[in-house]
Amino acid sequence: MFITDLAADPFRQQFILGIYGRPGCGKTQAILDLAEARHFVYMVSTDRGLMKARLNTKKYQGRLLPIYIIPTPEEAIADVGKNIEAPYTRLLYRRLSTLCTEKIPALLMKGIPADRIWIVVDNATHLQQQLLREGQDEAITTGMEKAVQRAGTPKDKDRGKGLSSHVQQQLLTTPEWGANQAIMAGISEFLMKVPVNLVWTFHEKNDKDFKDKYRASPAVQGASWSKYVGDLDVLLHLGVNGDGTRTFRTRPTPSWDAKDRSRRLPEEIEFKLLEDGEKIPTLLQIRNLIFAGMDGGVATDKLNNKPGETGETAPAERG
Repeated sequence: MFITDLAADPFRQQFILGIYGRPGCGKTQAILDLAEARHFVYMVSTDRGLMKARLNTKKYQGRLLPIYIIPTPEEAIADVGKNIEAPYTRLLYRRLSTLCTEKIPALLMKGIPADRIWIVVDNATHLQQQLLREGQDEAITTGMEKAVQRAGTPKDKDRGKGLSSHVQQQLLTTPEWGANQAIMAGISEFLMKVPVNLVWTFHEKNDKDFKDKYRASPAVQGASWSKYVGDLDVLLHLGVNGDGTRTFRTRPTPSWDAKDRSRRLPEEIEFKLLEDGEKIPTLLQIRNLIFAGMDGGVATDKLNNKPGETGETAPAERG
């Protein structure tokens, strides 16, 4: 695709966001506020963190659309007796394909603006762990079978005897550096082809730097870390302060990773929920700050801008 008119770029208002923080800090709640504000949120839930939505179904009905990577009863029955390789990966791609080729195009055909549609993977840390675990199982099984063939015995008790400890260790690590990276990169590339908002959430990891000081960053392993962080327009670190308040951090420091390609966000943004009296979801405020200045305009310097100041219609008034 060649773009000769930048104003007609189909990805012009695509927003790729990453949020990371410790478990329970409010990452999923920030996403749920978007659905409460009448935006459409397709959430690939890998950690089942939707208890709040399950307890308040009327509030999110028709706006929050969870996607679980588990087979339906019909799929489970159809797969009985079949030796299916990588069933989780296979089912994941099936769900994402349906989402990107059927569900989202159907919303766009109904006239729903792309900036009101959000694909969310909550969270990428658990997703990688699940894919890695499946990859390890597949690799070890394949290695065991080859060892059995070399040993000339089909007995289960002898499975793996032909594998040295070094080879067994390679089988455990190869998926991370090979297949797992390819799958994780493929998922990211696949979702970025859809010109809507894309959000990844991550757990937080703390690694020591060369000065023996800890630095917080998204918990994604191997080369997938640079791939995912590199694709993001904005990476937010969600921290909990001593007084219990929560803050999104947008600038990297020696203590945490963060990123803001737009350079339009303040260094710190207070995170408040709609249920605490906030009128506009914090993530939507952040999006407004970035895209308010398109076509040479000036982005608002107020986080709590009123609907209309950025061309954003009040959430409660939109279709």
